Amino acid sequence: RRGERSSPAASAPGSAALRVCGLRVDRRTRSCTITPVPPRRLLRIAALQLQTPLLLAPIVAQTGPILASGRLLSAAAALLTAVVVALVVGWRTRDGLAALTAGLLFIASTYVFHTTPLARVNALALLFAVAGLACCLGRGWGWRAGVVLFFLLALYTKQTTVDAAGAGLLALALRDFKGSVVVGLVIAFLGA
Repeated sequence: RRGERSSPAASAPGSAALRVCGLRVDRRTRSCTITPVPPRRLLRIAALQLQTPLLLAPIVAQTGPILASGRLLSAAAALLTAVVVALVVGWRTRDGLAALTAGLLFIASTYVFHTTPLARVNALALLFAVAGLACCLGRGWGWRAGVVLFFLLALYTKQTTVDAAGAGLLALALRDFKGSVVVGLVIAFLGA
């Protein structure tokens, strides 16, 4: 059949219906199908596969390949998220006690307390999403660039942060509709 090639790798155990970067290996039919993958899709796959390891590499270099290195990255991301929350509250209220309370309440929440020690990418995705939402509060194109950067990082880390990107774009649209359309189009073009 067109586009299919027989491959010895197709008979490897555990390779039934494996699809990576346009390559589909089916053990039952002993066939390997290669489909063209658009370059932007390859770039997105590379970004998804490299982002967390690039952030994790310096920690692993110091600690070795142990579970604690992932937990350290998750804990650092959770603490940085608390700092971002505290900075935003402090910036909006001009009250240091309210800012400190907001940051500490974030750390004390059940979501952070239970998921951060699991060494998943949830805390890192949350950090990027909250930083993107914080950039939505600023005015000017420098802040808009921060919105694009942080929302793209959040979307590349965990795709379920699309709700944060939507909320941020809605908040921008209520203040500056044309600016939010430009930011939304850039995020859609680079993130799609």
